[in-house]
Amino acid sequence: MELLKGIASGAVLALLLTGMLTLTLGFQPDRAPGTACIRANGSVDPATAPIARDGDVYTFTDDIYGSIVLLKGDVVVDGADFVLQGTGSGTGIDGTAVSSYVNVTIKNTEIREFAVGIELSSFNEGVISGNTITSNGDGIRVSGFGQFSSSNNIISGNTITNNENGIIMEGYVVGNTISGNTIADNSNYGIALITWMPFHSPTEENIVSGNTITNNGNGIYLGESSNNFIYHNNFVNNAEQVYIENSINVWDDGYPSGGNYWSGHVCTGNPSDGSQPYILDENNTDHYPFQDPDGWVIPVDVNVDGMADVYDVVTAGEALASYLGHLRWSLAADLNRDNTVDFIDLILIARNFGMLALIIRWVCWR
Repeated sequence: MELLKGIASGAVLALLLTGMLTLTLGFQPDRAPGTACIRANGSVDPATAPIARDGDVYTFTDDIYGSIVLLKGDVVVDGADFVLQGTGSGTGIDGTAVSSYVNVTIKNTEIREFAVGIELSSFNEGVISGNTITSNGDGIRVSGFGQFSSSNNIISGNTITNNENGIIMEGYVVGNTISGNTIADNSNYGIALITWMPFHSPTEENIVSGNTITNNGNGIYLGESSNNFIYHNNFVNNAEQVYIENSINVWDDGYPSGGNYWSGHVCTGNPSDGSQPYILDENNTDHYPFQDPDGWVIPVDVNVDGMADVYDVVTAGEALASYLGHLRWSLAADLNRDNTVDFIDLILIARNFGMLALIIRWVCWR
């Protein structure tokens, strides 16, 4: 009996000392992960989850340890820069439970350590934006199957790093946009577009534009996926820039809009004029690659007055038909940096201001 009392006293003392040490060093005990659900009726379950509801907007009020399951469309999930923390398995934000979701936005959330960070299935008109997605298996996965496509979704402005795969689109996934993302240091694929099997519903007509794709195993993988549009991306130092299996896609937006920037590919012009294409294989070519990263970002304030307006068109027009060394030469007006101010430069300004017809009339009058 005395021995049992001694053991019990020792255990109590150990617990007290552990609690004092936790308080002294500022440690917080691990919080057990759980699942929060936004139900079809709009309620949050459990009610104690740190998610504030204002109509159809659901905003984090603290870090969440566990997953979120969506059972309702027409909602906004705003992480408010808090963390959604996993344990290496499961899905961070799960949009697969009900088919044919419409109009869901997932934004401003840091998502870590799940098998899949965000997963959408048979999902339409969704927006995934402004999230930081790191240390997951797949950062974002979008899928469709049979007659249930995933379409008109936008994945934009996210930072997707240090996952196994950055963005996976697979199955019947049509007419989606992947734009303006930083996709870096993912061990397998930065982006993958995959049709599950030949002759099945395709992954096609998606736009991949304005992304910086850096230091991934494969920058982009295309498996049985054709008729996608891939341009204005920076492909930088990926172990393999592109891996293609039985796919034919469009790699530029024509001239003068151009294609992509490829590290290690030497060409002249933003974009180059077609004489220095980047050839991926016999069926896939970027005809108008850029010599500089972000070469498609056009500095249209030609007269440097701090405003982008019609006077920039007039300034460029005054240098029309000039070249390097000419009396009327203007470096600022040579938007595509080919050492000549020509009609292409005026078109580039027109594309930014929506004044193509105005410029055509002005040039003809001149």
